[in-house]
Amino acid sequence: MTAFPIDNVRELFPALKRTYNGMSAVYLDGPGGSQVVKTAIEAMVSYMSNGGANLHGQFPSSRETEDYIAQARSIVGDLVGAEENEVAFGQNSTSLAFSISRALSKQWQEEDEIVVTEIDHRANVDPWLTAARDNNLNVRWLKVDTETLSLDLTDLEEQLMKKRNSSRLH
Repeated sequence: MTAFPIDNVRELFPALKRTYNGMSAVYLDGPGGSQVVKTAIEAMVSYMSNGGANLHGQFPSSRETEDYIAQARSIVGDLVGAEENEVAFGQNSTSLAFSISRALSKQWQEEDEIVVTEIDHRANVDPWLTAARDNNLNVRWLKVDTETLSLDLTDLEEQLMKKRNSSRLH
């Protein structure tokens, strides 16, 4: 078996060359500031250097911007097995999750409930807690099994299928 070429992968990320007090810098939290691969940095510099533009204009840089976005949607769609029109871009994961929770919550009924997990990043939990609070809905949590450090799924079906009289989110 061949070892994974981790050194080759690290070379693709310029920020990983950074040092602090003579030691390699370490980046532990991705959602708030993932490190960017060099080819993406170069593509952004090229786009910005050539004059980006707003969408739906009749000038070349506007059409180029629309083409870049369409290409990106296609590539991401291929990566995750989605259609181009199912791919959305936004400021960050938290903002997009808030948009989705707000849109979905417009159809919720008073007796609906939300299930979130203790293992999810706050970018995925807080939008649902906020929507539940705003709609006065119950929230239930899937717990983490402290022995395996994974979700405890022993009562998953009950959590998903049975509405309980749990305390309201305040």
